[in-house]
Formats: sequence, structure tokens, C-alpha cells
Amino acid sequence: MIKRMWVIFLGFPLFFLMVVGSFPIEKSISGIVEHVYDGDTIFVKGEKIRFFGIDAPELEQKSFTGKPIGKWSQKYLEDKLLGKVVLVKYYERGVYGRIIGDVFLEDVNINLDMISKGMAVRSYYNKKWIYINYELNARYKRIGLFGLFGFEAPWDYRKKMKKLSAKKVGYATK
Repeated sequence: MIKRMWVIFLGFPLFFLMVVGSFPIEKSISGIVEHVYDGDTIFVKGEKIRFFGIDAPELEQKSFTGKPIGKWSQKYLEDKLLGKVVLVKYYERGVYGRIIGDVFLEDVNINLDMISKGMAVRSYYNKKWIYINYELNARYKRIGLFGLFGFEAPWDYRKKMKKLSAKKVGYATK
């Protein structure tokens, strides 16, 4: 009986630490947007911030009719954020060392704003319903990118450019 009590007494704190340790801890950074790199990446306090859950066209990317949608997306974000104080909420850094998080300007989630204005699409890995709903609404209303004749998804465009550059150098790609 006493051994069982010790196991429970010592085991509970260890179990509690395991459970609590499995939940990510939200971190945040706040500061002035120093630079807008493209439609889904900004710099705050020298840190490269990548917007969670969205994918904006690449800077050099154009629509099927030749409109510079990458510059268009960047300009929209620049007009909205450059020189303004934002709050970035995140859990960890991505594989390239960038902070990947939700960007807020005066309690407005800019990640969702970029989708609702048709300046970005939901990342293919993002299954959050709120992002899906915002994108479907923008598509239905034909806002921003969704009002154009057509465009290539940013991830497909990057893949195509990677293959083209590999061909130029002489490497084979899958």
C-alpha cells in the first residue's frame, strides 16, 4: 500500500510534466515593420517573419494574362504594414530559421486579411476552417487574384522555376 502511494505521489508530477510539455508555448514579438520582402514575409526587429498558413505569389510571378501579381501582393502588404507596429504570435521557428506566425495590426489578423482581399492563397498544408472559409469567400466574390483570368499556385510556380533553373545548370530533377 505504501509503495503504491509513493508511485502515485512521485508518478503524478512526472505525468503532469509530460502532458504540459507536449503543448507548445505561444511566443510573441512586437515591433515596427522595417521591410516587406514579399506578400507573405516581413522583417520586424531584424527578424524574418513568414506568415503562417498563407502563400502569396512570388515577386516575379505573373498571372496568365501577364499581370505582375507578385509585386501586386507585395505592394498591398507594404501599404498596409510598412512603418507600423505589429504583433506576431508564433510557436516556433521554421526549418530556415524564420519565425512563422500570425501577424496582427491593431487586433486584425493580417494573415486572414491577405486571403480575404485575394492577395494570397491558403497554403496547401493549412486545413484550418477559418482560412478555407476566407479563401472560398474571396474566390466567390472574385476579389484580388481570384478576379483574374487565372494564375499558378505559388508552390507550383516555385517548383516549375526550380526545375527550369536546374535544367539551365544541367541537373536532372524529378
